[in-house]
This record gives sequence, structure tokens and C-alpha cells, in this order.
Amino acid sequence: MIRTYLLLASLAVGAFTFAGDLIDSVDDAAMAKLNGGQLTKSFDVRVTDGDGEPIAGVTVTPWALRSSQGHGRWPDGDDRADMSPEPVTTDDNGIATIRYPFYRDIAELTRVFSVSVNLSHPNFTIEDSVDIDVPMMDDGPHKIEMKQAASIALVPQSRAADFHIDQIHVVSSDVLNTNSNSPKRSSGQIVLETLSPAPFRAMLVRLVDGKAVEFSDPIELTLKSGRNEAVTLAMHPAVSIRGRFGDEVPRPVVAGRVCAIASPRKHPLPNFDWTQWAPVDEHGDFVIEGFPRSETMQVIALCEHFIAKNGYEPIADASAADANQSNPLGGLQTMFEMAKELAKPTAKPSTRPQVFGPNPEQPITINMSPLVRCEVSVTDPDGNPLRNILVGACPNVFWWNWGSQLYGVQLMRSTEWLMGIAVEEPWDSDSVRGYDIPFFDHSNDDGFATLYLPPGNQDMLAESKAKDYRLPIFMGRRDHQVTIVQGETLDVTLQLEPAGTEALGEYDKLAGVVFGCSTREGKQICALPEVRQKMDDFARRLREAKNPRDPAVLAEAFAVVAEAFDNAGDAKESAKWKAKADAEAAKAKL
Repeated sequence: MIRTYLLLASLAVGAFTFAGDLIDSVDDAAMAKLNGGQLTKSFDVRVTDGDGEPIAGVTVTPWALRSSQGHGRWPDGDDRADMSPEPVTTDDNGIATIRYPFYRDIAELTRVFSVSVNLSHPNFTIEDSVDIDVPMMDDGPHKIEMKQAASIALVPQSRAADFHIDQIHVVSSDVLNTNSNSPKRSSGQIVLETLSPAPFRAMLVRLVDGKAVEFSDPIELTLKSGRNEAVTLAMHPAVSIRGRFGDEVPRPVVAGRVCAIASPRKHPLPNFDWTQWAPVDEHGDFVIEGFPRSETMQVIALCEHFIAKNGYEPIADASAADANQSNPLGGLQTMFEMAKELAKPTAKPSTRPQVFGPNPEQPITINMSPLVRCEVSVTDPDGNPLRNILVGACPNVFWWNWGSQLYGVQLMRSTEWLMGIAVEEPWDSDSVRGYDIPFFDHSNDDGFATLYLPPGNQDMLAESKAKDYRLPIFMGRRDHQVTIVQGETLDVTLQLEPAGTEALGEYDKLAGVVFGCSTREGKQICALPEVRQKMDDFARRLREAKNPRDPAVLAEAFAVVAEAFDNAGDAKESAKWKAKADAEAAKAKL
């Protein structure tokens, strides 16, 4: 399955360190080429307590990498970097050496800009993952401070005759530490021993035969280092929410499914996660089982050719008693701001979930909207059809008061996560739990594919399983933006180029500057006089162009980029973009 295309120093210091980074990167690129394409790099971290004393025995685990293409998980057996992460343990001086790949993607020559690590220790903790820019700016280790851990005992009270403490699990806002340190169960209580001394929100869940049958109401408190006072929590039966698709979906319903999360509230405390999904039968009916009575519910849904309509923002501080009704007014400001963002040409389209209260006595209705048919022709540069090319788009759901993720791709249940059950990764196949991955299709022998996508601006992607053809690069991304209009079939041709024609790594520095100064190099460049203005001018030219892929437009824009890098003292990068400008100018004359 196709993978998702899912941090000013002073002026003098910025210019100096940028030049140093440039030399290092050029040398490393040459070394990587001699080494078969990849180069192993490393840096040291030093972990201390609040008094600056070293902590030995801390497990430091790299888990994610950032490149110009974004921030993403670094899994074992990573095929793009051809290198797996290795956990290491700090020595008596609190030092550990972390290894990482020079290239995030060998084929695309995209460099690693930062490494994200998790830390674990029996007596110390840290609130979140740590992101470390690479290469290091000096020879000293990166300093990380951990705090003395907090612990708390939670005492469940259940009326169930078959209750046993081993059935109790915890979902909490301190996901990092709750996950890495298993809770201890004994004497009718469950003890969390390695938590961050910070605001904390948690809920107990009772599982029987893999199903959630009871929940506590959430607790909200601020933990302190050391042992905290035990909390007794009454357990309440889980609720099941019955529902149906609106009549706008023809029956029988095909490939229907709903995904629901416990709705995070606007609250100073962090939130825990609770996720469920359910199949929808041919009559459009479904049951979401094992849901906490205390939490409102956000829902998205899909079936063949239909998607759930956008919902409204939940009522602020809504209780379970009155949260069954969506609020058409409370979210106007948020929706207005969101609409402004979506109107920008560079914005990613997002869909909002519908919100319901957990009332088992009142079935819910999910109103649906038709997806738009998209006819895609995939060809090589000579117009010949290309078969077996995976084409599609990755619409996002923007959960209220939470975050975003790919719409309806991951069918997850928190019960499986609590029990340690491995769930099929959607990126490793073309289907999950028997459902085709939404919004994608393979081209047939004639090079045609049919997609059904939500209306709005979508970034269309294409991937050859044989890795022999790719979409041309535009602005550091291999995608093709299209505008999809409700009720109008979209016809589009994707012309692919042979693999190896151009690498995304050529756009590393430009991406780091234009896309929000997202890298250290980018920030250093942006700190230089006139450079930020020129880069803004570059982005404006493309944004205002009727056709941003017009060679005449690109020639003018790339010339601005070349001048900006020349002002930054980067002659090599400037020459590269001048050559690109000249090439586009030549195309414009044809």
C-alpha cells in the first residue's frame, strides 16, 4: 500500500553554522554513494536528573525520523532507509550513542533532519518524545533532563460477580509512560509506577473475553513526583450505541463501516484515547459496542461511493445528558477559520466528524454525502498507458479538539491495543479487515483507474509496485493537485516519468525554507537578510498563478529561488536552481 506523503540564532552564527552543515552534507552524500547508497550517522545524548546528575540505565529508543517529506515512524525493517532503529542504554555517565541513517529514503536521496527518541527508566520519566536536530551543532552530547517519576494506585469498585483485578486496564493521557511500563495488579488495585509529574487524566476499563464491559468515570488530577494518594473509582456498565445510515445511501449498503472516538474536550488537562469501529450491514444498521457512558462520541463513516457529511463542533463542556445534539452555532468561529485555511491553495482538505452523546436509548443517524467519481488515465511520457499503478488520494479527518489522520483507513479498537493484539497495518496491503483501502485504485491494462473522492482540493498520488515509474516532482512533492466538484465527474491524466529522472532530495533545502522554515537549515537561511522576502515572493508567484506548473511561471519562480540561495552564500544550491530555471525557460519556448 502507498505510504503517506502522510524549529533564530544570531545572523553571524546562523551563516557560519549553515556553511558547516552544507560541507558536512556534501561529504556525507559522497560517502553514502561510496557505501552503496546509505551512511550510518550517530550522535550522543546525556540524560540527567533535575540536579544535573547522570542517570544510568535509561533506555533510549529512536522511533521516528523527519525529512523534507515530513515526520514519520521509523519501523523495524524499514525498507526506505534500509536500516532499523536500535534501542540503547545510558552508561554510568548518562551517555548513550544513537545511530541513524543519513538518508531517510535512499531512492529519493532525502536527508534526515531530526531524530525522535523515547526514554524509559524505572524511576525517572519524561513527558513526551524528544526531537533532536541532526547533524549535531557541536561535539557535545544532546542534554535531556528526566524527572523523578510519579506513581498512583487506582482501586476499581465493581458489582459484577465475576470481577477480578486482572480484568482491569488503564487508558490515560500519559500514553508514553503507561505503554512502556506495564501497570501492576494486586490486592484489588492497579498501580501505575512510572508516570510524569504533570496534569493527568485516566479511565479504568474492564475487559472480559476481549470486550469492554465496564468503565470508570474519568479522573482528572495533577500528579507529583513519588507516591500519590490512591483513588477509588466506581465501575459502570459499558454502553452500546445503535445507529443507521441516512436514507440518502441506497440499500443494500456495500462495504459500510463507522469509526468512533471518545470526544476530547476543550480542557487544560490532556486527554486519553478510546477508539472503536463497527461494520454496517446491508440495511444500513450498526452497533458500536463497549463505549464509556461519560464520553461524547465523534463518528466518521464510509461505504461504497458515500462518506459521512461534515459535523459541527461539540458544545463546550457538554455533559453526557445533553451532548446528543450537535451544536450548529458553537463551532462557527472554528469552522470559519477552518474554511479560510481550506480555501488556501496549499491547504489539505479535512473532513469534520459528527458528534453524538453516548445514549443507548436513542439510536443515532449518520447523514451521508456522495463521493465524486474520478476517471484517471495513467501514462508514460510518450502517452502510452501504464498498468498496475496504484493511484488515489489521502483525505484527512480533522477530529474536534484532537488531531487529524487519514480518513477511515485505520480500523482500530482500543480493546485490541490494551490486550496487545497485533492489528494489520493498512500500508502493508490493499485492504484492512476485508475492506479495500479507501480512495485508491489500480490502473487496468488500458491505464485507467476509477476513484471516488470527497469534493475539494485533493493531492493525487501514484505509485508503481515495480518502482519503475513515478509522478514528476512539483514543489518538493510527488503529487498532482486536482479540484473535485460535487456532482461533476473528474477526468484527469497522470503522466509518470521513469524512476531516477529526479530525486526528492534535490528539494530538501527548498522544502526546509518554503514550508514554514521547518528545518534548522531552513531557519538559518530565513534569518539572512532579504532571503525570507525572496522565498515568500517565490511562494506567492506560484500561489497566484493560474497554472503553477506552467514552465514560464516555474522559470521565473526558480530564478527567484536561485537568487535567494546565492544571497545565503550557497553557490551550489543557487546553481542548481538556476539550471532548473533555464530548463523551464527552454520548455516555455517550445
